[in-house]
Amino acid sequence: MTDCKQDDGCRAGRRHERVKEKRGIPRWNGAEKRTTAKGAAVAAVGVAKRNADGAADRVLALVSCHDSIPPALLLHPSRCRAPVARARQLAMYLMHTSLGRTMTEVGCYFGRDRTTVAYACGRIEDKRDDAGFDAEVSALEDRIAVSRGALASMAACHV
Repeated sequence: MTDCKQDDGCRAGRRHERVKEKRGIPRWNGAEKRTTAKGAAVAAVGVAKRNADGAADRVLALVSCHDSIPPALLLHPSRCRAPVARARQLAMYLMHTSLGRTMTEVGCYFGRDRTTVAYACGRIEDKRDDAGFDAEVSALEDRIAVSRGALASMAACHV
C-alpha cells in the first residue's frame, strides 16, 4: 500500500494514517517544527529577543492597532488568514526598515526564518506601488520616527 498525501482525493486517508503509525512513521501535525532541538532553540531566542526589544514591541502594537488585529495573532506560529499575514508582513517590513533591524533579528522576534522576512519585505515593497497603501505605510513610518525621536529626547533628559 502506498502512502497517501490526502490531497489527491483519496478517501482512505485515515486508513493510510493508521498504516503509517504501524510502520513507525509518526503523523505530522505541524508541531514538529517547534519540538526539534533547532526549532526549540530558535523559539527560545525569539522569546528572549521579544522580551528585550521595546522598540519592536511598539511597532508591533502600532500595526496591531492600525489593522485591529491582536498582537498575539501577529506572533502566532501559524500562517493565519490573509489579513493577519498581511499585517505580520507589514510589521516585519517596518521593523526592518524603520528600526534598522536585520532580517535575522526580525525573524527571531517573530519566530520565523530570515527568508520569510525577506519575502514579507518584498511583498510590502511591491504593494507600495499603490498610492493609497503607500500613504498608509508612510504614515506608520512617520509615527514610528516620531515615537523614536520622543523616546531619544526623553532618554537624553534622564542621562
